[in-house]
Amino acid sequence: MNFGFLNEEDDLGKRFTAALANASLGFDTAAGAGAFTEFSFESSGTSEDGSILILGGEFTYLFSDNAQYDIALGIGVRGVGVPDFS
Repeated sequence: MNFGFLNEEDDLGKRFTAALANASLGFDTAAGAGAFTEFSFESSGTSEDGSILILGGEFTYLFSDNAQYDIALGIGVRGVGVPDFS
């Protein structure tokens, strides 16, 4: 789990504070293969924005101690984050 706070200026010149949280759960499957799920949350940054919630999953394959292949998919459940592909 990770937690954080952000204090920044938006495009309109207004300062804002946002809270960030991330939790992930991973596990190893067969030799070298693994997977994990991830939940990310960001509180409202400005009065114009709402909270953001993203759910994601990833599959990994460990080729060696120095090489790993990852493929991930995330879905926005609530709000609009960066990058916004809509």
